[in-house]
Amino acid sequence: MSRKAISVLLIAALALGFACGYVLGRRSGEGRRSVAGSPQSSGEPEQLGPWKAEFRVPGRVELPSKSPKIRWEFSRTDFSNVGSFQVIVTNLDDRGYRVEYSVYGYDAKGRRISQGGEIFSIGAHESVVRSLFLDSQDPNLRPGTTFGIVMRLE
Repeated sequence: MSRKAISVLLIAALALGFACGYVLGRRSGEGRRSVAGSPQSSGEPEQLGPWKAEFRVPGRVELPSKSPKIRWEFSRTDFSNVGSFQVIVTNLDDRGYRVEYSVYGYDAKGRRISQGGEIFSIGAHESVVRSLFLDSQDPNLRPGTTFGIVMRLE
């Protein structure tokens, strides 16, 4: 082979290497985008949700409904304190989250009569016990009251 042919082959191999590197680099960058489509390197935490669900006490809810990340189990432990509930929150995912949630209570006519919520952190596959107190406009908060929960994760 002549020197000219070897030079052409080396330049072609170098060009092919650059092209492959460019294509592979673009594809790997696509996997680092968050759900919202903004790059993870922006410094802002990825926010998931809000997700909503209805339940009764005692009751259990998993959010989001199609691919659950968090399980909520609500029960009454202190019947002398009308708006007090025990909540067991279980993280079903392989990563930890900052959980922000609100719970709302509705009477039989669909009017909001109570609300409560908080923000806390939960580790991967961790369960935590929380005490939830609902500020109630109705002192007759009954076990049959319908509740709604709204949750966001970061």
